[in-house]
Amino acid sequence: MQVKIATWNMDHWKGVRRTPAHTEQAWDYVAKLGADVVLLQEAAPPPPGFAATVFPPTDQPSRWHSGGKAHFGTAIVVFGHPATEVESRPLGAADRTKQLAQSHPGAFVAARVALDDNTELHAVSLYGMFDGPLLDNETYSTTSVQRSLSDLTPTLYQARSQHVILGGDLNVSTQIAAPWRAAHKAVFERIRAFGLDDCTHTTVATRKRLVACPCDEAESCMHVQTHRHPRSRIPWQNDYLFASRHKLMKRLVACQVLDEPGARALSDHCLVLATFEI
Repeated sequence: MQVKIATWNMDHWKGVRRTPAHTEQAWDYVAKLGADVVLLQEAAPPPPGFAATVFPPTDQPSRWHSGGKAHFGTAIVVFGHPATEVESRPLGAADRTKQLAQSHPGAFVAARVALDDNTELHAVSLYGMFDGPLLDNETYSTTSVQRSLSDLTPTLYQARSQHVILGGDLNVSTQIAAPWRAAHKAVFERIRAFGLDDCTHTTVATRKRLVACPCDEAESCMHVQTHRHPRSRIPWQNDYLFASRHKLMKRLVACQVLDEPGARALSDHCLVLATFEI
């Protein structure tokens, strides 16, 4: 069975960039991908009657505002599979749970997806926030991502033995200039320590080497452009899919960065699509 998982920043930042018609077109693009699970950031709620399971539910509008001054949401969309949102973690005895911490409300959404009778996927959509509670407009995305990783530890720790996917626009990149690059590298080292590997890195041999990448990795550069910044010529990679090393990565068939002309009109981010043979 092939399972397709995607991540996409829909670019509905602050709710002023996109018209209702544009939002409907973006959700139509999501629906036509043929993906099983889509992890979204900077997303507007789907139009009424959208045929999929969406977390957070659309009847909880306050959760579609990711803190601070921003007016967009982080979401998970599931097509054709039973799914439940993960909002708590086990605590000691099997019948006790504790609310999953979220230092930056709206920064992430987690869900369990039943791919078949024997396979359960733990999926996380994560957004690297620049402002919001505790950040005080510091503009340090690494700060918010590190806090979110701490909050998500009970879920991500399962990557050692279960099917776990973490994806999103982290606003973190080792393309960033020194001395800040070290803090960005530390984020990826921590994600790897959970037992998660980068799908775009694993499939680097299937793509041409990125031209004019400012990273310090020279001939070993594995970046791929996922963001077309309107005020920068740097070919930024801000969007990632990480999969559990021992359960999912060995089943990875392909990982594509979709830079289609039609999609360019919908967002300044490319969609990243990974296919697994489960």
